[in-house]
Amino acid sequence: WSKGQELLRITIRSPWFWNGWSITVYILLLIGAVFALYAYLLNRRLAAAETQRILEMSQFKSRFYTNITHEFRTPLTLILGASEKLGDKPGKELEQSQRLIQRQGRHLLNLINQLLSLSKLESNSLPLQEIQADIIPFIKGVAASFDSTAARRGLQLELQFDTDSLLMDFDPEKVQAILANLLSNALKFTPEGGRVQLKVETKPEAGKRKPESGSRQSAKKSHFRLRTSDFLQISVCDTGVGISPVQLPHIFDRFYQVDTSSIREGEGTGIGLA
Repeated sequence: WSKGQELLRITIRSPWFWNGWSITVYILLLIGAVFALYAYLLNRRLAAAETQRILEMSQFKSRFYTNITHEFRTPLTLILGASEKLGDKPGKELEQSQRLIQRQGRHLLNLINQLLSLSKLESNSLPLQEIQADIIPFIKGVAASFDSTAARRGLQLELQFDTDSLLMDFDPEKVQAILANLLSNALKFTPEGGRVQLKVETKPEAGKRKPESGSRQSAKKSHFRLRTSDFLQISVCDTGVGISPVQLPHIFDRFYQVDTSSIREGEGTGIGLA
């Protein structure tokens, strides 16, 4: 038995896998794993986006070719209709038919040029090619192309303008395509003896009144330049079967046809307005 006191100091060291260096390595590994996971998810997202872009481009090209193919029908129909009557017409009417054939021939050439312009498709856009010109004679020229079609089907094609001349910026190809499809559909769905009306009006900016007809305009319709704040409204109406309110939301859907009972066989595809 000893009355002396002994002191034993015991130091417990951390295991090798839980010392300062190990924790530092663990933190670095965790950061690396987070970055690796982020890179993996980012690459997957980019790959999915690229796949979607390629799919959308393919669909866009398909729609483009379908639309252009459909656009060939209208000028070809007008050319054939005019050429069938060339032998029965006197000199002046013969000139009009020749001009119609030339105009629609140029339209077909423009459509072919659009087919060849594949570079526009790669950017997934078809930019406007605007010119500044008098749009009234242009609209009258497009409408005149349908005179023979209307006469052949026993229809009356009426034009109504609130001005004789209007200088503005517009894309001739786009305007012609829109007018041709609207008039073609109206003539197609209007029964014999009916009427199709093309109405062109200038509309002022919201909240502003249209200028009153002064002494100069009372004798003759106005000739003016369209202001930036104003717009031109083109409407086509007919005495055909019409479209029910239920079907109106779908008229711009591709291949959608409202009613096939009143249409001549082989004329409708459901993409004219789409």
